[in-house]
Amino acid sequence: MKDHTGMERAFIWSSRAWYAEAAKCTGEISLGMYAKDDGTTGEMSIKWRDLGDRRVPRLECFDDGWHALSTFSDLLDELGKMDDENPTEEEVIDVLLRCGFADHTAYTREGGTDGARRVLRDLERQAAVLREEIEGG
Repeated sequence: MKDHTGMERAFIWSSRAWYAEAAKCTGEISLGMYAKDDGTTGEMSIKWRDLGDRRVPRLECFDDGWHALSTFSDLLDELGKMDDENPTEEEVIDVLLRCGFADHTAYTREGGTDGARRVLRDLERQAAVLREEIEGG
């Protein structure tokens, strides 16, 4: 069993990173247990493939990422609710954020993650929780 101490659940939206065009990244999100500075103790990816007239996501995970994947039961439960619905990259990103994954995407070349985008997503997530509280009680 791997030790994920000091790691955080995070994702990299490769197809939206500043280098996406040069690296020919289309329809890909990497996720796993990442160190804040560098490295991972388990990583997998969701890649979108053309399947007939549909673009569908596919989860890929090598065996050295299985333990990390086993800790993502909340994420798998949420994705299971979207079974056979062909969610978009944006819809999967929303699920990752709701499940508490940090955004490690380098949106700009200069300094990595776009802080304003992260703050906005965090605020949107908090607003959704408040809406549920208001509507539920």
